Amino acid sequence: MEKLVKTKISLYLRNEPKRSTVGILIPANTILKYIESVEGELVEGVDDWYKDENGKYFWAGGVVKIENGTPKLIWPLEQLYKKITTPFSEIWVLNKKKRHTGIDIAAPAGVVVYAVGDCIVKKIGFLDENKTMAQYVGVEHVQNNYCTAYLHIDPIVKIGDNLKAKDVIGHTAQLIGMGPHLHFNVWQGTYDSSISHRGALPSVEYAGKIKPILDPAFPGNFIDPMSLSYSG
Repeated sequence: MEKLVKTKISLYLRNEPKRSTVGILIPANTILKYIESVEGELVEGVDDWYKDENGKYFWAGGVVKIENGTPKLIWPLEQLYKKITTPFSEIWVLNKKKRHTGIDIAAPAGVVVYAVGDCIVKKIGFLDENKTMAQYVGVEHVQNNYCTAYLHIDPIVKIGDNLKAKDVIGHTAQLIGMGPHLHFNVWQGTYDSSISHRGALPSVEYAGKIKPILDPAFPGNFIDPMSLSYSG
């Protein structure tokens, strides 16, 4: 099979059923396991399944590359709040030259925001100079080599705090100019103080042409939060 990608990462969770290129239906919530496929080129943006010479499957549109396996995370809000209003990779409503680095989850102001796993708080700040978009909290999950960020919230934590899964990070904030919600994103690797909490990155064709000029093209190290598995 052409267009395969060599990788040593072994887990990928698919959230909806998908029929492979060889006609086999991959059920929803199936964790695909493989150690290493044959070498080749990853076709970015192609939403299709591929099968290597050893009969192992992977999805050409993206692979979760978190070390120590794909983590089981806590949903960042109460289970009542699971409506996604803006998905990962969608063109950003505030700048059509950028794409959304996470998911927006609908919730009224004042809803508790939880840490999705054990972590350390790395950065807290306001999202805009006028403070109309409230604050963000960026954390690092050291054991699994990934980070998460929680945007448009009123934090109750401070930098350096060590948190356990489902510890309270803050509450969804009342915003000016848009309805309250939580933007949640997942960043692969160690925390990058300038990028890991970012709500959008430039599309490939605009990288280096719009501010901030040094921003990488989408997706950078961001992965789709909905490609992961969550519990209450």
